[in-house]
Amino acid sequence: MSRPSSTRPDSGGSPRRSLARALLAGTAAVGLTACAAPDPLDGEPGPPPIPERFVSAPDDGAVTADSVAPDAWWREYGDPELDAAVALALEANPERRAAEALAAAARARARVAAGGLWPQVDARLRASRSRRNFIGLPIPGFPEVLPVTATQDDLGVAVAWEVDLLDRLGARARAAAEAAAAADADADAVAAELAARTVRTWLVLRGAERALTLLEERRDLAAEALAAAHDRFASGRAVAAEVAAREAELAGVAAELGAARRRVAEAHHALAALQGATPTAADSADGARELPEAPPPLAPGLPATVLARRPDLRAAEARLAAAVSTADEAWAARWPRLALTADYGTSTTALGDLLDGDFVVWGLAADLTAPLFHGGALAANAEAAAAEARAAQARFVAAVLRALAEVETALAAEAALREAAAEEDRRVAALADLEAAVADRVDRGQADGLDLLDARARRLGAEAARLEARLALLLARVDLRLALGDGLPEPR
Repeated sequence: MSRPSSTRPDSGGSPRRSLARALLAGTAAVGLTACAAPDPLDGEPGPPPIPERFVSAPDDGAVTADSVAPDAWWREYGDPELDAAVALALEANPERRAAEALAAAARARARVAAGGLWPQVDARLRASRSRRNFIGLPIPGFPEVLPVTATQDDLGVAVAWEVDLLDRLGARARAAAEAAAAADADADAVAAELAARTVRTWLVLRGAERALTLLEERRDLAAEALAAAHDRFASGRAVAAEVAAREAELAGVAAELGAARRRVAEAHHALAALQGATPTAADSADGARELPEAPPPLAPGLPATVLARRPDLRAAEARLAAAVSTADEAWAARWPRLALTADYGTSTTALGDLLDGDFVVWGLAADLTAPLFHGGALAANAEAAAAEARAAQARFVAAVLRALAEVETALAAEAALREAAAEEDRRVAALADLEAAVADRVDRGQADGLDLLDARARRLGAEAARLEARLALLLARVDLRLALGDGLPEPR
């Protein structure tokens, strides 16, 4: 079998090259006459003006927000156990791992979209063998059915590239990149929220444990007071009503103990879940620990700086940019596209000739396609994308307003709770002085033991109220730190 004649590139102006030049020239004319992509946010209200300062910010006596590193603000409580609890949660929490995985997936999709801007190059190796039957040939001496078997081997490289005339592919790549930035910000928001939830749960657990200890002390005092009332009744120095009142008081404290133990268990189990662990039994000895001292008032800094730190605002801004880019892509999809393709390789009926230059084949093509009629789908898609961009703009504005309100609310709440905690401190101090005075009277025989038990019970009740006030103040600081966008590394 003789070899087929080789196919060589022709010189000079071939019909293929003339067609490519014509398509390129026509496309350039389209690009010059096409109008620019419309702004989907034209006429939409932008973000509100950012105030120069927070109206609820303390005027003096406050530490700056960055006096403790914002990415580890919980260290201002000065408790190594709390630091370890937050570190464990940030490392082991499954919700944070899921958020990081979603962010990694979004970054990978952004690389996929960016790859569409480059030529696509593929290698091709193809081997085929086929048989065809020629039936009823009017040739004397040939059989009625003539089978013909052919073998074909191909080796080559194919290149395809869409020229991004109107930035359709670029807009798609930018939308994917902004979506990845939003996913990164979402992961940061999960980390910040996780740190705040861990600190909040740890404080609630510590407060619940201490409250349980105070209740157990009140129960013991109530039991002792009931025994003293029985003695007074037996000696004729008290009536039955006094004994009944003491019994009711003991029963009430005992009932509160059940609810207090439940709060300890709930907080303990919630902290374990945040740290990616299964629940364990609470340590009954932890109730002796006091809550940490409340940090001094916090000067939050400039509103614009604070808002730039918040991951939810960074995510909303990135989603707005992605929506605008998606609208640009939808607009560009209504215009012509130019695709260039090239093939180069060898094609032969003998496998051993695949690397022989005499069997080189090649091809060039330029395709210009323009949408003519799609039932209004392309226009509707562009309209929908523009509407989604406007919705993203509105959501961003709402997020800015919500962030400003959250900071102002947290600042005002901390100031009010700080005053309430100070009043509770004064109340406990006054009742401690009262208890000491009653103890002195008992020592001098001017009062009996029941008076002292009542004074101690009042002081313990005030300590329980002070504990609640201090816990509320500490939790308000957590809310303030979260509203300020603290609790995570610098934006990626």
